[in-house]
Amino acid sequence: MTPLPIDHRSGSGSFEVFDHLDPDLLRDPSPTYARLRASCPVAHSERHGGFSALSRYRDVVGAARDHDVFSSRSISLPDDPVVFIPINLDGPEHARYRSILAPSFSPRRVEGLREPARALAASLIDRFVDAGSCDLAIELTQLVPSLTLFRLIGVPADDEAGMRAWTTTLLFDESVTADEGARAATAMQRYLYDLVARRRSAAPVETDEVDLVGALLGARIDGRALDDDTVVNILITLVFGGIGPTTFLMNGAVALINRDPELRRRLLDDPALLTSATEEFLRLVTPVQSIGRVVSVHDHRLEHDFTAGDRVLLLWGSANRDGDEFADPESFVADRAPNRHVAFGSGVHRCLGAHLARVEFQTVIGEVLTRLPDIAISDEAEIGRRSGHMSGIHRLPVVFTPPRLRHLDPV
Repeated sequence: MTPLPIDHRSGSGSFEVFDHLDPDLLRDPSPTYARLRASCPVAHSERHGGFSALSRYRDVVGAARDHDVFSSRSISLPDDPVVFIPINLDGPEHARYRSILAPSFSPRRVEGLREPARALAASLIDRFVDAGSCDLAIELTQLVPSLTLFRLIGVPADDEAGMRAWTTTLLFDESVTADEGARAATAMQRYLYDLVARRRSAAPVETDEVDLVGALLGARIDGRALDDDTVVNILITLVFGGIGPTTFLMNGAVALINRDPELRRRLLDDPALLTSATEEFLRLVTPVQSIGRVVSVHDHRLEHDFTAGDRVLLLWGSANRDGDEFADPESFVADRAPNRHVAFGSGVHRCLGAHLARVEFQTVIGEVLTRLPDIAISDEAEIGRRSGHMSGIHRLPVVFTPPRLRHLDPV
């Protein structure tokens, strides 16, 4: 007999059929996460070949930091055969590649992107502010992370439209067929190989801060330059990791503000509050809800015997709502302190672009609150959501009062 699926609304059902990719779960995961933490913090599911799901904050963080036992060599459930650099690497190998990328995402380097990101957001809002409505995801929140990252990578301005089309297909368009997705992925990969080849053959440009392609081409590991396959692999990893989660964070924040008038008022009255509120948006939205690990060696912990080869799922989204770590975890506390959320992961694999995501988020949401203070979701039924390890809103129809109408006296 096929077991009944979990009813995520009522809380009934068996964790043997728990599926972290279920769209119904990800629309409102909190009730299921709460049941997991309370009754089965190391829950076994038979889905996707079988795995154990960790839901408590202390267990998720503990496993994330113990890369000797919980390896990152396979982070997707179900398995993805592609090895992405550096997120699928462990130990010294991971550290070597991360050290090459770290300068490009340092706080000093990223702070230099704050004003360009703000100017970009302002220019994009200029395009639709007089219309009184738009799809905020398509016209703003997808564009700022995409264009900022493309420029950080070193994509020429004339090539940005092509990159935008491919990444939109791969990250935000759930209507595409498998063949269409494969064609977009192949086209983007071919473009990046061509970009790398052109840069290798070009004369080096003297500049204080090289872009990511330049940094990768100039890097050495054990005295050897990175080959084209490695450089392109890293660039693809950065594209997927640097666009989707930040877009979902922005859209999720707008949705939270939309249904919380008091939060909107506080952010409008005190713009400086957005700094601490950013961490709370990260905690409650958690754009990357989960990530996989594979057990490297037999280990007994968490009152469970893990055997080499076992698959384990770390539920970041559940950890971020654990009442043992966060008081009143389901409430938005704009000035929550401390706020040790794990929206960027934990341990040596913690998101390299965390500071960039914060800067992009604060510039976009700051501009939205300033320029579109009464922004509201126009049709909840038209909101588009993506499901998966990385999940969130990718279509967001909104309305707002155009500037020319804000100061008119009511009739």
